[in-house]
Amino acid sequence: MTPENDKKLTERFPFFQGADSREPFPMFGFECGDGWFDILWRLCEDLETLGWKGYVTQVKEKFGELRFYISGGSEAVFERIDSATTTSLHICEVCGQAGTLDSSQYWLMTLCPVHTVDRAERPTSLWGITPPTTKEGDEP
Repeated sequence: MTPENDKKLTERFPFFQGADSREPFPMFGFECGDGWFDILWRLCEDLETLGWKGYVTQVKEKFGELRFYISGGSEAVFERIDSATTTSLHICEVCGQAGTLDSSQYWLMTLCPVHTVDRAERPTSLWGITPPTTKEGDEP
């Protein structure tokens, strides 16, 4: 996530501030793309409305879906988080448009048609991941 969107979320919602410094969130921040910013914003507003007072321990993409880990909460809080996770499977993690789960590369990602093509044509363009290479003379 861009520093600008990271700042918007962390300054607006206090539950990004309370985690122990050894938890993943304080160390790594948001480990997902900007396309899920709106999902996260709505989720945080809903958690606030539910009166949740805990803290976030990790926010990331895993197996192509949003993962939002917290310090604990009511059944209603966890239902809302599950709903955001389900929504993320239909929203491109890169741009926020409608998307589907793509398994064509090294890991699963939820992408729109444009970013699915971009990923296929330039696999290193998303997330700065470089595929393994062989040294000259090595067998592929």
